[in-house]
Amino acid sequence: MTKYYSTTETAKLIRSTLKQAFPGIKFSVRSDKYAGGSSIRVSWIDGPTQKDVDAIASGFSGSGFDGMTDCKYNKDNTLNGKAVSFGVDFIFCDRDTSKEFQAKCFAAWKSLNGQQQCDMLNNSPVHYTFYSWGARTGGLEALADGEIAKWMAANCGMQAQKSDMVATSSSDRYS
Repeated sequence: MTKYYSTTETAKLIRSTLKQAFPGIKFSVRSDKYAGGSSIRVSWIDGPTQKDVDAIASGFSGSGFDGMTDCKYNKDNTLNGKAVSFGVDFIFCDRDTSKEFQAKCFAAWKSLNGQQQCDMLNNSPVHYTFYSWGARTGGLEALADGEIAKWMAANCGMQAQKSDMVATSSSDRYS
């Protein structure tokens, strides 16, 4: 039998899984219920990348959206290998960076020589971000891929994920 988790219960599961995966990082996990569904918004400052958190949180989503047909569809979910149904439709993850974190990364970046900077930018799928980064404050998140992610992990204190709880979802729309 499939166990059902309400939006509130799903938010608690996400909060505990993220706490286990990224100790020391404070996550805000807020749920919103509305006519026709519900969503959860996860936010935090510094710490892991949005991609790392989304990889964990997205497994708790009970629905998907097909932009071609403009329709919401249900997902088949498992939690630790058991069939479950998550009541939340969509999960949104929003990472912010502190001014201190941005300054630390920018100082580490400036310490690289020109060839190192070029090599890193040329090996990153988001290399264009650095060209205007000095004038912007939100460009740091886009740098969290490829060689830049490895460099940030070594020089800016970004964390790798650790978690025992595994939630997965798959679409039954095209089955």
